[in-house]
Amino acid sequence: MFAEMRAAYALGGERGRPLHADEVWNMANDGGYQSFGRPVGVWNFEVGAEIPLLELHLPGLRTTEDLIEHGTPDCIEWLSA
Repeated sequence: MFAEMRAAYALGGERGRPLHADEVWNMANDGGYQSFGRPVGVWNFEVGAEIPLLELHLPGLRTTEDLIEHGTPDCIEWLSA
């Protein structure tokens, strides 16, 4: 996922319309979810609900651009499935 985000971020600038890091992040997350025909923001946060959550371990990073630039699969911890 991080390699694809880096490629999209770089390609936007090369194609004449630079993408903001937040746009790339949303494309990879909400946009990807919507591409499967799923509405965003419909998670059921009730006791016993199964919600796919993850935690990113990237100490010291402060911006979405930093996250895209330095993120790797090794920094991901799945909290639930």
